[in-house]
Amino acid sequence: GIAADETALDRFEAFHAILDEYNARMDLTAVLDEDERVDRHDLDSAAPLAHGLLMPGTKVIDVGTGAGFPGMPLLILRPDLQMTFLDALNKRILFLEDALARLGLKAETLHARAEDAAKMAAHREQYDAAVSRAVANAATLEELTLPFVQKGGVAIAWKGPGVAEEMTAARRAAFLLGGTVRGTVDAPIPGRDDWAHVLLLTDKTGTTPKAYPRKPERRTENRWASEYGREMNADEAIDRIGAHAFADAKDEWEWMKKADLLLCEAKRAGGQGFGWISK
Repeated sequence: GIAADETALDRFEAFHAILDEYNARMDLTAVLDEDERVDRHDLDSAAPLAHGLLMPGTKVIDVGTGAGFPGMPLLILRPDLQMTFLDALNKRILFLEDALARLGLKAETLHARAEDAAKMAAHREQYDAAVSRAVANAATLEELTLPFVQKGGVAIAWKGPGVAEEMTAARRAAFLLGGTVRGTVDAPIPGRDDWAHVLLLTDKTGTTPKAYPRKPERRTENRWASEYGREMNADEAIDRIGAHAFADAKDEWEWMKKADLLLCEAKRAGGQGFGWISK
């Protein structure tokens, strides 16, 4: 379970009041019922704590935080976390700064798109963990979170029951971004059998190539391997193949065959590609 002391409970109540205050003049959340808010926002956001994923003093960035989820519940329950809230809309950042001040909590805020913030030296590969409840496919979430995470850290994404269909693309994306998908863990809400969220966990095992994350107009799932092939020579690709492995061998071989063709087409591997692996 997740322990919440009296101070945390008071802060949750105050945060909900501040959220209602701002929600009356700007669209922050459609969940207005108090019980639903506790379940869908607070308890759901706190799921990493139930799994012991964030150690004391962990440096965390909440990517695409919106109204402060999951970052604010995590910070309320664990004020020791070094939290940064990132969002592309300044009005949300201003709301969070006011909420933090009124709740007596310390955190950093950053008004920027994830694609831009991840290119900033002060934020690129500087965090122990990146968390995101943003609505996007798993491969996109890998691209928007892993560039912030330092080697040895973890990216945590909240996903629904359809994540199984996205895992092949997620593993490929993580691999290309210097990460390895660990898998998923359930994130149930007590008394809510209809809730099917899981946490997608990706370990940062290498360095993210400087070209990532890409701008939205260049970020489409079917361009992953081809984008990467144009940016790497054969030796670099082989180094990465040796340093990382997919959790599912079938996916690994399928990806390598495609990457072999794409590298050769790009004429960056001199025709060598990954053919050596099957010899």
